[in-house]
Amino acid sequence: MRAHRSDAHAGELVQGVVGDRGSAGGHGEMAGARIDLAGVADADADRMIADVFDQFAVALKVGGLSPESLIGDTPDQEEPS
Repeated sequence: MRAHRSDAHAGELVQGVVGDRGSAGGHGEMAGARIDLAGVADADADRMIADVFDQFAVALKVGGLSPESLIGDTPDQEEPS
C-alpha cells in the first residue's frame, strides 16, 4: 500500500487488516503484507482474499469496488487445455 501522506499510518492499517493471517508491516506512507496460501483450498483462499479486500475497503472508507488481479495467472493456476 502507498499513501500520499506521511501521517497515513499505512503500516498500522495493513497490520490491522491482515491480523494473524500473515505478516505485515510498513511506515507512514508505505506498507505491505504476505499471506501464505500454500496448502489452502481454492475456495478457502478465494474467501480469504475477498475478506481481506472487504476489510481494506472498510478501513479506507471506500465502497463499490471489486478486486482486480495485478498479476496474470501463474502456471499452476492456468486452465488445462
